[in-house]
Amino acid sequence: MRESETASKPGETGETGETGETGETGDYVENLSDQKKGGGGRFKSFLMTLVGADEFQFANPAALKKFFDERQAGTHLLIRCEVFPKQLPPKDGQPGKVISGYRWAHVELNDEQLAQVEQSRTASKLPSLADALK
Repeated sequence: MRESETASKPGETGETGETGETGETGDYVENLSDQKKGGGGRFKSFLMTLVGADEFQFANPAALKKFFDERQAGTHLLIRCEVFPKQLPPKDGQPGKVISGYRWAHVELNDEQLAQVEQSRTASKLPSLADALK
C-alpha cells in the first residue's frame, strides 16, 4: 500500500482495489527530496527501525548513504508497520485533518529468513547484507 493511498479496514476494498488485511505485504514510498513531506525524520525513523539501530548511528550522512547507493542495504529486509489514523491540530483557521500515521517495529530475522534475504540479494545482484551494512 503506498502512502498516498487510502488504507481500508480489514476485509474492505480501498480506492485502489487493495484490501487492508492483517499481515499484508505492501510498498512504502517516501519523497526524500522534500523534508516537509517526510523525507527527513520520518524516513530516518523508518531506516533506524529497519536495521534496529539507534538515532546516533544515523547522525552521520555516510550511514544513510549505504541505503541509497549501489549497496541498497535495506533491500529485502522486513519491517512491521501499523498504520493508524493521526489527528492533526487546526491550523490557519482550518480544521485539523486526519492523516495516516505509522508505527514501525523492527523484525528480527531468524536464520531461515536471513538466508532467504541473502538469496534474494544475490539474485538481485546486490552485495551480501553484511557487506552492504559496512
